Amino acid sequence: MDGAEQLNWRFGAFELDPSVPAEGVPWAEYLEEKYGPDAVAGMSESLRRAAAADGLPLLGLDEVRHRPNTFLAHRLLAGALEEREDEKGELVHQELQRRLGLGLLSAYWGRGEDIGDREVLERLAAAAGMPPARVVAAFEDDLAATAVRLDERRAARLGIRAVPTFMFGRRFAVSGAQRAEALADAVRRGLTGA
Repeated sequence: MDGAEQLNWRFGAFELDPSVPAEGVPWAEYLEEKYGPDAVAGMSESLRRAAAADGLPLLGLDEVRHRPNTFLAHRLLAGALEEREDEKGELVHQELQRRLGLGLLSAYWGRGEDIGDREVLERLAAAAGMPPARVVAAFEDDLAATAVRLDERRAARLGIRAVPTFMFGRRFAVSGAQRAEALADAVRRGLTGA
């Protein structure tokens, strides 16, 4: 795709439900309370089919046991993000945050791990190559927490209410699970300004 080398992306903070207690809740109970028992089976099968069509390993909603509070995970992602300049002087976001974010998604949706648990997060951060001192700082200093809250306020101002949401060129967004073709079209529109 022409212009694809211009793409720069990062994970932004957005807690789908910040009211989840710090220790998390049982996933089935959470979903049934929010959507009703009949909706859960249909949602689970739809997600599983969509993931399988793209060759992605994804547990069904009925297989994920725990609904974590994701604030610590978002703090860790914020702590992993660094901006630097490339050879053209353009700001780019470091690969560390991308590796960590993809690792978090795989751990939760692929293996059902509790990404609200600090020990799980420390292990995933180490696997992504995040230095231990930065992990501790992300959990304990106010910078990462402030970055998360700022991202969440920005999302609220932009009217973002769903995950995933993909922003393109800071001009428009695509929300919800999308086919690769829809995202490629959005990237083209973002690159061309159309």
